[in-house]
Amino acid sequence: MFVASKGIAVRMFTDEVNRSASDNVMFSHAGDFVLFELGLFDNVSGVFLCSDPVVLCQGGLVKV
Repeated sequence: MFVASKGIAVRMFTDEVNRSASDNVMFSHAGDFVLFELGLFDNVSGVFLCSDPVVLCQGGLVKV
């Protein structure tokens, strides 16, 4: 997914990991999911600039 900032990505990931629903695999198995930053996307040129993966969040650790 491409989002405007790391904070938005972390919020979206956290919301989904904590969304209790019978069909939500991320909620049922939160520890299996990790959010990585893989680079930057330039929405003007359409170019994705890859970087070394950086862990932003781990599913089993973002309970609110």
